[in-house]
Amino acid sequence: MLQDAKYWHRLVNHLSRTLRSEFRRRKLDYLASKVTESDSNTTDITTQLDGFVHNFVQDYFRRIEIPVFAITEEGGMEEWGRNPRAVICLDEVDGTAQANHGIPEYATTVAVMGDMEDTTLENVIAAATLEYATGNVYSAGKGIGAFRNRAPLTPSRRQNLDTAEAMVALDIYAAKNNDEVPIWLSKLRKLRCFPVWHGSAAMALARVSSGQYDAYINLGQKINDLPAGYLLLKEAGAVLMGTNAKPINVRVKSTGTTSVIAAGNMDIYNQLRALD
Repeated sequence: MLQDAKYWHRLVNHLSRTLRSEFRRRKLDYLASKVTESDSNTTDITTQLDGFVHNFVQDYFRRIEIPVFAITEEGGMEEWGRNPRAVICLDEVDGTAQANHGIPEYATTVAVMGDMEDTTLENVIAAATLEYATGNVYSAGKGIGAFRNRAPLTPSRRQNLDTAEAMVALDIYAAKNNDEVPIWLSKLRKLRCFPVWHGSAAMALARVSSGQYDAYINLGQKINDLPAGYLLLKEAGAVLMGTNAKPINVRVKSTGTTSVIAAGNMDIYNQLRALD
């Protein structure tokens, strides 16, 4: 079962849809939309959202009687049940800043590793990203493909970013190397593409995999946010590489960051890398 990508792909889809239904039933999307009414409520509300998702996913695996080892954004590394039979990586609410301001651009991601001993990105066999604003589930299974709901994902086929129709998302909030920030800002200014400041890595990676964005640059990408997006991009036929032109295959853990470029294709990636 651990290596069965089809099984886990169905499971993470069902988990995501069930989570969204319960989120709506409890009117937590309404709760998130009210955070701007009182700054004093912000921490309490986002803590409620994170806590709800964490507990829901933990209870989900308990109900279906599948013990797992969980690597989570909120709880760190946890063992859910005896003798875990799978490793999951969970980011309860990615895009907390947006949720803090009542902006519906946040998501939950869950990814399943195919090897209990090897939690590198290459061993992600199934993943899903739940977009709360629309209810869309972006999912992928290793060797199966990538989908938005049931429709296959198609990344950008654009070969040139030097056009106002091109869209490139950028996140510099947690940049590891401050020297990189002005370099990349200068590079993007040389293109006529439409730059987007983006705070939810999960949604940005999903949007590259679906062709909504041509590329996404994150100079401080949380490693815990990568597993779902990595598989979406890979199965859709898109590209995920380091800003240093090296492949990304980090070991998933609850902390740590890296710098990445997600692109619809290698032409886009190479154009970004070639900018002086």
